[in-house]
Amino acid sequence: MKLCFAANASREIGVGHAMRLISLAEVAKQRLIEFKFFGKFTEVPWLWNYMKTIGIEANEDLSKINDINSSEFTLIVDSYDKSFINELLNCSWKQTLLFLDEEFPMYDFTTYIHPTIECCYKTHINANFLCGKKYIPFRKKIEKIKPEIFDSPFVKSLLIISGGTDPHGMINGVLDEIEKIDLLKKIQVFVVADKSMVRKKKNLNLVILKPGVEIDAILKSGMAVITAAGITSLEMVAREIPIGIIKVSKNQDSNFESLARKELVLPVGSRG
Repeated sequence: MKLCFAANASREIGVGHAMRLISLAEVAKQRLIEFKFFGKFTEVPWLWNYMKTIGIEANEDLSKINDINSSEFTLIVDSYDKSFINELLNCSWKQTLLFLDEEFPMYDFTTYIHPTIECCYKTHINANFLCGKKYIPFRKKIEKIKPEIFDSPFVKSLLIISGGTDPHGMINGVLDEIEKIDLLKKIQVFVVADKSMVRKKKNLNLVILKPGVEIDAILKSGMAVITAAGITSLEMVAREIPIGIIKVSKNQDSNFESLARKELVLPVGSRG
């Protein structure tokens, strides 16, 4: 088996697409499966550094695909970039697989995967279609936190994660609301974001952490999380961490609604 992963990340679309495939690449590496990783991450330089720390090399130059025998590889794509996808499909692959969210792209793939809590697609396409929670890829280091870690009935600290980028100002919007609540002013607030994205808050006990930080290392007893309704929210649910979610893009509609309907999260609202 040989795999070729291809994904995009940017300030506008976030890093969820890339993180899903990075999760699979980690497993491939562990199992000694040969793989290549192609991606456009220019706007998110910390993602390159994160991949280096876990030993995964990525190439931004799609022309380098010509250096491999693509007919021996299964192509796995997670992207909304039409030109990116079309360029990939110009090559001859053993099989092709596409991860998708809300909108169904009209491409000629062998298999489609919709990773979600509840399957909402009804399709008549002539291809394999896999849908549901068992197809949600998690990072290798994600493990369920033992119940005793949350031994406090009160929230002592709050972790806010935007998903690596924050084009709709979710973080600052949450911080503005926290400032209005006297009780929350007393807790420690951790924010995972580039410092340039976060407005200074004199009235909050605020700690800004660089994107790519190992979240497991900072989870504490009595900590709650607020994040966008993307892949990070699913990872937090898997850890059984108290979480509030915010919908920041249309492709998070079904995830937001499914998690809220099953009462796995607190639906905070939408942004953007």
